[in-house]
Parts: sequence; structure tokens; C-alpha cells
Amino acid sequence: MAFKVKTKSKAQKEREYYDLVALRVGNAQNFVGDNLYPARFGLGLEEGKDYEVLAYSDWADTFVPTVVKWRTGEVDDFSDEKKTREIISNLQIARFKEIEE
Repeated sequence: MAFKVKTKSKAQKEREYYDLVALRVGNAQNFVGDNLYPARFGLGLEEGKDYEVLAYSDWADTFVPTVVKWRTGEVDDFSDEKKTREIISNLQIARFKEIEE
């Protein structure tokens, strides 16, 4: 008896790709904003000070940073929201320490 391997159709692969892009763009807009709107979470992160943009995505006529290099040296593509929150938390702790000194 032969086993049949189920493969994904081209449409399924494309849908998964666009879902991943939408997730990354949504996370990026929440944390760092885009060229039209500030970050939704209002964390006070500044391009050039807290992060450097390595790649943008043209999403619905906005330029959204989709890959950034944080001040700590970590590169983030916004695909893991938990990782991004942890990096930003560490950045904010470091910023408060700088203010105290």
C-alpha cells in the first residue's frame, strides 16, 4: 500500500506567505510605526537612536520597517512578537539606567 503525501497548493503557499508578511507588518507598525503613523503602542522608540532600519516593506502605500537592528545589536524581523517585546523591554531598562546616571 502506497502512502500519499499531501502537498500544499500554490494558492495555499501564497496565502501562508501573505499571512506571515501581514503579521510582520502589523508587529512593526505596533512597535515602531511607519512613515504615516506613529507606533500604536507609543513606546517612544526613535529611528537612529534605538534602532536602524535594514529593510522596508511597501505595504498599502506606507513604508513599514520590516527588519531592524536594535541598539543592542540584535536584528529583528518582527516575526516573533514575544522576542520583539523582550528586546524593547531591555532597551527601555537600559534607557532608564542612562537617565538615572
